[in-house]
Amino acid sequence: MNGVGSVILLGVLILLPFILVVGGRYLDDSHPVKSTAISEFTFLESSDNEVEVLFFGFVGCASICPTSLLKLSEVLESDEIQNTGLKAGGIFVEVDLSGKTGSREADNYSKLFSNSIRGVHPGKERLDQILKEFSARVTNNRQENRLITHTDHFYILKRHNGGWQIAEVLRNGSSREVLLNAILNAKEKTSV
Repeated sequence: MNGVGSVILLGVLILLPFILVVGGRYLDDSHPVKSTAISEFTFLESSDNEVEVLFFGFVGCASICPTSLLKLSEVLESDEIQNTGLKAGGIFVEVDLSGKTGSREADNYSKLFSNSIRGVHPGKERLDQILKEFSARVTNNRQENRLITHTDHFYILKRHNGGWQIAEVLRNGSSREVLLNAILNAKEKTSV
């Protein structure tokens, strides 16, 4: 029995560094683009807000997008945000490039949830650049009558040194409170 225990202990000691390195990647909540300065996109240049929450999605989505935009609207319109005087808004980036929607449809869709959320449809070239900078993915299967799959994170952006920086990246499943705190924390760290 003592020999078996020694073999198991030796195996654990040999595998432990590997488990910590590989497992740590999955346990760490930080996102590779967190704290990254981003390019000036038209939809950010026109913003008067101190904090913007960016979300990728598509008009007509029946599951993730509406619940995420509803959560975002509840946070943006909450007393906690309104009472701080924080100028915060949301940006819904339309990822459907099938030609069925444009900027007007994206904006109208986002306004169904809140007037604090703007919808933009950047076009293919610009969308590719945005996706790359935000390390986001989109698989557009709309042509085959299938849904569009996409990264469904909240990207909390803050003003920083005259531009914008990704302050936090949250999973779609993050609670309302976590989203609220990330926005408030981004405000505290905002610099013009």
